[in-house]
Amino acid sequence: MREVARFESAGDVRVMRVGSQDSGAVLLEEIVAGKSCFIAYGESSHTARMIFDVAALEGLAAMLGRPGGGAAAALTEFASGEENALVDLMDLCDARGVSYAYMGVGDTSGIHYRPVW
Repeated sequence: MREVARFESAGDVRVMRVGSQDSGAVLLEEIVAGKSCFIAYGESSHTARMIFDVAALEGLAAMLGRPGGGAAAALTEFASGEENALVDLMDLCDARGVSYAYMGVGDTSGIHYRPVW
């Protein structure tokens, strides 16, 4: 995973990372910490991750404006915008039928996993 953006405001921190797996899957990870995280999740830090398998990459790249490939670059560009959050990408993917797996991890909420659908 490679950190592509870090945003800090009013004691809150949000880190965006993009990476890939040996299988060819591409991942977007968002780590949030601070007061807003405690209000939203009841924990000091929370990590959310979207995992796009190889079959979803073409649709993901096209949806993000890079038809013909470049899903990792498209995710990096998306994640670099402070106005974009992982939940925004989830909404876009759900609306456009781009499949992904979701995983959330928190120190009190534990691990949540939703497989590709």
